[in-house]
Amino acid sequence: MIKETLIYPLETLELPAHVKRALASIEKIDFSSIKEGEYMLDDGSKLILSTYETQLLEKQVRVEGHKKFIDIQVILEGEETIGVLSANQIENKSEYDETNDIWTAEINAERVEFIDLKKGEFLVLFPMDAHAPQLAARNIPAPVKKSVIKVLSR
Repeated sequence: MIKETLIYPLETLELPAHVKRALASIEKIDFSSIKEGEYMLDDGSKLILSTYETQLLEKQVRVEGHKKFIDIQVILEGEETIGVLSANQIENKSEYDETNDIWTAEINAERVEFIDLKKGEFLVLFPMDAHAPQLAARNIPAPVKKSVIKVLSR
């Protein structure tokens, strides 16, 4: 997991080259003029644009993980908290859905590290990072506009 901000030039960030290429692809996008949905980027990765209301943190959280793709979660408007922990620490994973590259699990929130993200910040989540997105920052639900870039893990 890597947390960074888009205010720094990409070449100064210590990120894998294919992650930098995906982030460079979104620099050209005017997010105010495109609709929610899925888009293919110039580098071959997929962008998912969505808006939603963040959710209250409960005693149990739903985490998800991926095997094929790295998630780059970029906050475009608002703020949210994302829970993160090592996928190796989770025993009760659902069956892996290869088509959608996802598994899920319900775990005790006390086991999770919570990371706050504001507008212009992003979190790179690798296949070893289980994550619980869309949680309310300071446990106050609020609207968020976010892009998730799916980059093939190498």
